[in-house]
Amino acid sequence: MILKMNNAGTWRSGTISTLLLLLGWLLIGASALLIRYSRSLFDTAYAASFFWEYLVPPILVGGPMAFLDTWFFRPRLKGRSFIHALALRFLIFVGGIILTYGAIGFLVLGYRDKLLFAYIFHFLLLWGLGSIFLLAVRNLAEHFDRHQLLKWLTGAYHRPMVEERIFLFVDLNDSTSIAEKLGPKAYFNFLSDYFFLTAEVIEQHEGEIYQHVGDEIIVTWPLHKGLRRENAYRLFFALEETLKINRDMFQREYGIFPEIKGSLHAGSVTKGEIRGKRREFIFTGDVLNSAARMHGVCKENDVQLIVSGDMLQKSYISSNFRIRSLGAMLFRGKEKPVDVYAVDQTSAVM
Repeated sequence: MILKMNNAGTWRSGTISTLLLLLGWLLIGASALLIRYSRSLFDTAYAASFFWEYLVPPILVGGPMAFLDTWFFRPRLKGRSFIHALALRFLIFVGGIILTYGAIGFLVLGYRDKLLFAYIFHFLLLWGLGSIFLLAVRNLAEHFDRHQLLKWLTGAYHRPMVEERIFLFVDLNDSTSIAEKLGPKAYFNFLSDYFFLTAEVIEQHEGEIYQHVGDEIIVTWPLHKGLRRENAYRLFFALEETLKINRDMFQREYGIFPEIKGSLHAGSVTKGEIRGKRREFIFTGDVLNSAARMHGVCKENDVQLIVSGDMLQKSYISSNFRIRSLGAMLFRGKEKPVDVYAVDQTSAVM
């Protein structure tokens, strides 16, 4: 089953992913070239051969392979385990390496038999190890939020930090009845397809997936990223549009079309790494509690997206959206009422 993405951001993020993989090939080739032949690089008799062997294949072959991996293999490997996806990608890349260097050795350099085999094996070892590294990094980035992965690798949150952040809580309408209708296994597959679609759109709008809690998705941005190009507002309606594009698929597979509601809030939170047998990043602060409480207002007032007054004060709202007040509401556990507003989209903005 191939899910549909209809967004210019899909091409942008896919192109960036392809170029990064191609850059990885070039860096491996250039590094191997410098390490192995650093003393001979300035000898013109060797320079052309080195160029053909180490730098041309990553461009002529690595480029198309990276493109196929992004646009053809990645959607079809959805749902595979980390090891399974890595092994399949590795075998495909190894096939490309053998064909490429077999052609260079046989047609360009005139190698035959054992010499040709040794030539192919040398580069198979180099690019094979390089492929495992690059594809493992790529698979990790697909299994974990790349923002969180980078911060974990760099130790960005070993000490708690106070940040201004935006949070968007998104969940499914009538999720309990959907779960009862589908049953445990089908409902799990339903959520898997739903999360796969939303992850791509969230990345396009510079959001970070903080948590999945049941059918709920909690998305966060640093304040400046969420306000830039109205990302925090545009994301919710982009998610709705993506789900509509896949309406037929959901109806065919599950007999149900997912509809969503959301709440937006902004303010100061503390973020840090909780250490133990299992390490994870968490946010603490009143912002998350308020955003969660605001969620119930959507159903009570029959609106799809609501925003707090605090969030509105920090935002510039263009004519793409219409804001209407729902009044001040006192939520459980709060001492002061929160101003709440409904957000409607007046024109399609993806």
